Parts: sequence; structure tokens; C-alpha cells
Amino acid sequence: MAVDSSVIDAAKFNPLATNRFETRDDVIAACHGLFNPLLPTFSAGKARVQLDTTASNHDRAACDLEGWARPLFGIAPLVAGGAKFDHWDIYREGLKNGTDPSHPDTG
Repeated sequence: MAVDSSVIDAAKFNPLATNRFETRDDVIAACHGLFNPLLPTFSAGKARVQLDTTASNHDRAACDLEGWARPLFGIAPLVAGGAKFDHWDIYREGLKNGTDPSHPDTG
């Protein structure tokens, strides 16, 4: 059977494509796999995560805040369950800067 060269290998772009979700370690790997690509998208002050464009009717600041906060839905239970998360320093800095009215990330 011929291979369709127009088909893109999902594992190349989707960190969950090869995860079987059979073990606790699979779920931990999924959380890290979903979070790690966000690292370069954090703002300089770490209070925003800007994921290119949005179809939302909210302003850019609200979208960036959601990009920053939404990963916590996976990270909090991950850590509460005893797994390691190496990027709390980013969230601490982001929380500090994002709640400072004079910081550029809040504008």
C-alpha cells in the first residue's frame, strides 16, 4: 500500500499523540508535554502567555491571562498528587508582576 505523503505525522506536532494514558506516569508526561511548549510564549514579566492570534472577543490582556492561568488546571493536581513541576519560579514571577499595576504586563 502506498503511503500518502500529504498526511502529517500527528506525533510531530501533538505531544499527546503517542501517549497511551494507561499509567500515572503517562498522565504526568502529558501535563509536561502540554506545558513545555508554552515556555517560550511567556512574556518578559512572566504574567502573560501569548499564543499568537485568538478568535475570542476578549481583549489581548484577558486572552494572555487565560493563557497564563489555564495550565494551572493540570499543574495544580499534578503537584498535589506528588509529581514534580520545575517552573514554579515562572508562575511566582508572573503572579507578582501581573498584580503590580505599574508593571508593563498589566497594561
